[in-house]
Amino acid sequence: VQAQQIRTISKQRINGGVVGLLNEKLMQSVDAAITLHLGLNNNR
Repeated sequence: VQAQQIRTISKQRINGGVVGLLNEKLMQSVDAAITLHLGLNNNR
């Protein structure tokens, strides 16, 4: 999973519908990629 192009959007642009679903293993990969990219890992 790559997370190099994280962007923010306005809450007004979200219509409330589900865009997609991720299984637990893939969501853990997304969490790890975001944590690494944003430098949030405190286990250094």
